[in-house]
Amino acid sequence: MQTLGKYYTVDLGLRNQTLQDSEQSRGSQLENIVYLELLRRWYQVFVGKYDAKEIDFVARKRDEVVYFQVIAEIPRKSTRETDNLLYLPTGYAKKIILENYNRPLAK
Repeated sequence: MQTLGKYYTVDLGLRNQTLQDSEQSRGSQLENIVYLELLRRWYQVFVGKYDAKEIDFVARKRDEVVYFQVIAEIPRKSTRETDNLLYLPTGYAKKIILENYNRPLAK
């Protein structure tokens, strides 16, 4: 397992105003929100990589380790967002996929 560097902001409104791309980067905004929430809950948070697959967050608190994958929407014909957690040799660690459910309902 390797760690990667990513940058997160404490104010998403300021970020959106500065970058002017709020709709195009919903996935990165969701990651940012999850990152801040994990910090608020006193987790040490890392971005991980296993083989060529990125793990959005590896959260550690005392003896607990939780792996998170944050997804704006699970792709229907791809396992790219889920394979990274599926094949982790972690034994008893929790693996959680967080998907955005705040989207329009199909008509």
